[in-house]
Amino acid sequence: MQSTHPRSLGRLGSARGSGRYLPATGALLLMACSAVAQKSASTDPIPVTPFVTVKVDPTAGRIDVSPKVSFVRWGGTMEFRVEGLTAGTLEIDYRVEGNRKGPFLKTESDPRGRIVFKPGVNKIALRYDDEIKETVVWKYDIALRDGKNADLKVIDPMTIGKGD
Repeated sequence: MQSTHPRSLGRLGSARGSGRYLPATGALLLMACSAVAQKSASTDPIPVTPFVTVKVDPTAGRIDVSPKVSFVRWGGTMEFRVEGLTAGTLEIDYRVEGNRKGPFLKTESDPRGRIVFKPGVNKIALRYDDEIKETVVWKYDIALRDGKNADLKVIDPMTIGKGD
């Protein structure tokens, strides 16, 4: 004969009795999980990228860029640093987004959206355009060229301009 006491195993194991405790157990688990998630989640914004390093090997035709995705805020600066360019050129060429070619203002020697490195030039700091206040993904190509201007290697990383 089955016991009718509320705490007996027979009553808890029945379909009618187990339904009472399940919602409370689920609510406790949900509260515990959300408390853990709130403590471990970061509220810091994605940090901006102060510089992008481009390492090249002209003899092997290799380009390594770090980071492959960079972040910059309007009005900020980002520096491109090049290592290993002993011959030829390294060209960074931003693609058109909307009505602008690249997120950075033009330099004294290069038009907007294009930066050319030659041996002996190993870094250029670029200023992000103050007029671009929305978040935009800027794809760009990095081309390593030999002395005859033939492409040895081309890759396509990106810069994300962070909005307000």
